[in-house]
Amino acid sequence: MRTLLIILLGSLTLLFPQKDGISNTQNATLEIRITNIKKMKGHLMVAVFDTESKFLKDFSIAKREKVSDEVHVLAFEDLPKGTYAISIFHDINDNKKLDGNFIGIPKEPYGFSNNPSTFFGPPSFKKASFKIENETKTITVKL
Repeated sequence: MRTLLIILLGSLTLLFPQKDGISNTQNATLEIRITNIKKMKGHLMVAVFDTESKFLKDFSIAKREKVSDEVHVLAFEDLPKGTYAISIFHDINDNKKLDGNFIGIPKEPYGFSNNPSTFFGPPSFKKASFKIENETKTITVKL
């Protein structure tokens, strides 16, 4: 399970040069507060998923941002209202992948929306999902 988590989160890096991926006139904004950042180096790799079938597979809504503080805030704008889930990892060494040990347990901090347990591997979309129903939604993810 841990190996799968590394592979899936590591795949985030393939699509970071792209833009946010969604443009819509409903102007919903998702603000993400990332907390518990312990090292002020590297980048945060953040992906937003809009369906269960895309969860940890389709990284078309993604951002890569330089770490600058213990709490980092970023926004995804122009998202259609609906159900979403977030995955994040802190690429401390800037190699654009989630590093793991020899059995696949991540060595770099990571987190998901709703802060579910990841003891047995990544959470389901259902456990990580939330709704955007208003013009602005703020989510806090602890690494």
